[in-house]
Amino acid sequence: MDAAGRSGGDRPPLAEGEALYDFIVTELERYQDDCPQRIRPLVRMLRNQRTALLGFVEVLHKKLAQIARRFAVPVATVQELCEVEALDKRSDLYWQRRARCQSLLKQRW
Repeated sequence: MDAAGRSGGDRPPLAEGEALYDFIVTELERYQDDCPQRIRPLVRMLRNQRTALLGFVEVLHKKLAQIARRFAVPVATVQELCEVEALDKRSDLYWQRRARCQSLLKQRW
C-alpha cells in the first residue's frame, strides 16, 4: 500500500490513505524525542493538515478510474503508468517498468 491509498484491497482509497497516513505520523511520533526541534513540528503539522493533505485521494482515484474505464484496463495499470512516467527516463528502472507496462497492455500500448 502507498501513501495515496493504493493496495488493491476492498477498502476505499480514502480509508486506505487515512490508515497509512496515521501509521506514518504515529511512527514519526515515536522518534520525536530524538530530534524534537525538527520532528515535533512536523508531526504537529501533519496532524493538523491531515484532511487537506489527503483531500486529493478521492479525486485522484475517480480520475484514474475514469481513465481505466475508457481504456478497459485495471486502475492498477493506470496507476503504474503514472508512476512510470514520473521516473527518470535515463534510469534502468524506467525502462524495466515501461517494458512491464507494454507487456500488460500489448496492442493497446
